Formats: sequence, structure tokens, C-alpha cells
Amino acid sequence: MSGGTNNPTTIHMTTRLFFALLTFGAVTAISNAQQKAWPGVEYDEVRAYCYDYTAERGSDFIQDNRLHKGVMDARGVKLSTDQTKQLVSIITTPTPKEARTRCYKPHHAFVFFKDGRSVAVFEMCFGCNRWVATPAAGVPEYIDRTALWNLTGELGLPLDSEGKGNPFFTKVVKDYRKARGQ
Repeated sequence: MSGGTNNPTTIHMTTRLFFALLTFGAVTAISNAQQKAWPGVEYDEVRAYCYDYTAERGSDFIQDNRLHKGVMDARGVKLSTDQTKQLVSIITTPTPKEARTRCYKPHHAFVFFKDGRSVAVFEMCFGCNRWVATPAAGVPEYIDRTALWNLTGELGLPLDSEGKGNPFFTKVVKDYRKARGQ
């Protein structure tokens, strides 16, 4: 009666194989989850932008599959691999609660691209310490705003260090475009 499905040796081997496959599947799922941190989609490039959100009705940086009309420079600033890792770490690592206001008037966006198409966006309003991420899952409520501010500055994007708000960014974008004949 060896080799039958009711054979204790066969049942034991089948059980071991089942648990081995289950363990392998769990390890693979964890590994894939670690590789697919926010935004959870594949991307091959990340670019940072400054924009005057008042240049059109909505403040979303990507509108109808195009960049916001208020974008300072449509080319943006391409992040290096290290800068991208730093950005993802900043926006996926929870930090203690900080002060916020309700304004949400974003002037900076980080766009994740795959084959030239946007696949994820992280918009930040440094004035009120609020953000919008698309997709939203995987980004904590509070992030390290100071670290993101510093990275944004390192990328050479304008920052309103004097707290002038929207007029500052409206002027920066207009001056930038005028200097380039846009």
C-alpha cells in the first residue's frame, strides 16, 4: 500500500511541501512589498516641479494627463537615484504630529514617470504642512517636512522662506517664464 494518497509518508511529505511553498510565497510577498514601497507602481524617473497653483482652476499638478498650467519649467528637475531614494524615504516614514493650517495651496510637486507617463504624484504645500499623494496609500499623515524642504532646496526649486505665500510663487513663475521668453 505504499505510494497511495493515504500513506502516512505521502501525507507527511505533502504537508512539508505545502508548508515549504507557503513559506516561500510569504517570503516572496514580503520581498515584493519591500520592493514596491510607495508609490507601489514601477517608475523609471522622478522629476520635481515648482508651480503657481493659481494659474488655473484646480490645484492638482497633473490635470487631464498634463502638467498644471502654472508650472515654472515643464522640464522640471530630474532626481538622481539617491535623491529618489531620499524622497521616497521622506514621504513614507511617519513623523510625530506637527502644526498645520487648512490652506492647502501647493507649489511643489514630485512626479514619478514610467516611459514618459506620470504614474504617481506627490504635491506639497509647505505653508500649511499638507500634502496630496496619488496614490494616497502608503504615505503617513505626517512626514518630515524639514527634510523635504531641504531636498527641494537642494534641487534648486524656489522656496518661500519669508512666508509671503502665493504672491511669491506667482512672481517667481512669471519672472522665470519672462526671462526665458515664455
